[in-house]
Amino acid sequence: MHFLPVTENTGSAAAWPGDETLTKEYRAAHAVGVFRVGSDHLFFRAGLKYYAIPCAAVTRFFRRVQQVPAKMCCGKGNFQIESLVLCGRANSADGPETELAQIQLPGVKAARLLMEELQEKLPHAAFGVAPPEPEKAHHARHNKSGAKQPADSAGGQGGRT
Repeated sequence: MHFLPVTENTGSAAAWPGDETLTKEYRAAHAVGVFRVGSDHLFFRAGLKYYAIPCAAVTRFFRRVQQVPAKMCCGKGNFQIESLVLCGRANSADGPETELAQIQLPGVKAARLLMEELQEKLPHAAFGVAPPEPEKAHHARHNKSGAKQPADSAGGQGGRT
């Protein structure tokens, strides 16, 4: 098998293990759908290509659930697509964090079990979505006493005078 690195930040060519080493680790890894958790790498398959990510390169991971609308013969419905998102610094250790990969998982139960396994395997990586930046508008709507003011500009009159 030939494995492709997801990140360019894998160090020198000597630091990237050979295909034989990665193949042994891949075959011994725990599989969940197209995703495998190895001893030093995380593996996934996309089409006919196999990718390897060093565990140390992952800085954050989370589940992404997408609602997909579907039209069927008996009406409409929504399907939930579970995905694992791996984030890291793609080009340098000081660069911005980016999404390295989004891997579709077989279902909710598999996603929960995989999240638990990755929390144990990657203690250095943050779990979950990064908290949003505090908004200035949120702070502007609170007065000094801590009471929340209405969002409209009419001063609590509801726009009526």
